Amino acid sequence: MNLDDNLINFIVLALAFLVLFGLGELAYHVFQVKGEATRKFIHVGTGLLTLSFPIFFTSVIWVLLLCLSFLLILLLSQRFGFLKSINDIDRKSHGSALYPIVVILIFAFYDVYQDTVNACFILGSVTYFYLPILIMAISDPIAAIVGKSFPWGAYSIRKQQKTVSGSIAFLFSAVLIGFFFLNMSCWWLVLLIASSCAVVEGLSKNGFDNFSIPLAVALNLILFA
Repeated sequence: MNLDDNLINFIVLALAFLVLFGLGELAYHVFQVKGEATRKFIHVGTGLLTLSFPIFFTSVIWVLLLCLSFLLILLLSQRFGFLKSINDIDRKSHGSALYPIVVILIFAFYDVYQDTVNACFILGSVTYFYLPILIMAISDPIAAIVGKSFPWGAYSIRKQQKTVSGSIAFLFSAVLIGFFFLNMSCWWLVLLIASSCAVVEGLSKNGFDNFSIPLAVALNLILFA
């Protein structure tokens, strides 16, 4: 893939992210959808769009440029009070700013290991990128939704309210995602990743789970895969 292809893909993906943000703003301002719901919609949508990075980009530099561009937008939105669909929540969170940073780190991690052959991986080395991103993008909001809808076993860690039901939902969804990427013979690794990430999610506060969850998956893959 040459420079022109990477540049075209950069522009296409930048527009796709802007459309996603626009849909969130439309839902928030026109259809009066609450900020927590639009934030989760954008969280999941961003994660799914991010999955195209290994296909569209041949260098981490392009990912760095794209993610830093949107990090700047997010920081400006917090400073000047726009993008209410992301920022209008009743709690302190650094999650939106940490999201693009961790994507850069995970792509760099994938870039280093992309020529690695591993018998555990169903889809090959792209697992190094897809698995951390998907568990963050899907399991984390599932835990929040289930925890709020069925608040069973409420507890507090570091002044952060959590629920056992949310942690269980996170664990089961992470297991399902894990078995999509890892062979059944590596079931122990699936359970290790899911359980360690569930613990990390439970201990994280103020949106730092957007950072700690993918790094926990990556660390498990480095050490045990």
